[in-house]
Amino acid sequence: MFSTFAIVITLLLLMFFAYRGYSVLILAPIMATLAVLLSGDFLSTIPAYTDVFMGALSGFLLKFFFLYSC
Repeated sequence: MFSTFAIVITLLLLMFFAYRGYSVLILAPIMATLAVLLSGDFLSTIPAYTDVFMGALSGFLLKFFFLYSC
């Protein structure tokens, strides 16, 4: 129940700061991190970042680095 409340709070904060003129590209990852920290499930999400996300991100950067570096 608290994790749902954390998601709603961070969504409202995202909408508030976006309305005030802050960039959503910067706010979205910050608010997503805040939602994970507030929900209390932080320790169960660490393997998802280290196993899946980092491997996929490194493969993507190796393939498309020169495309975005110019």
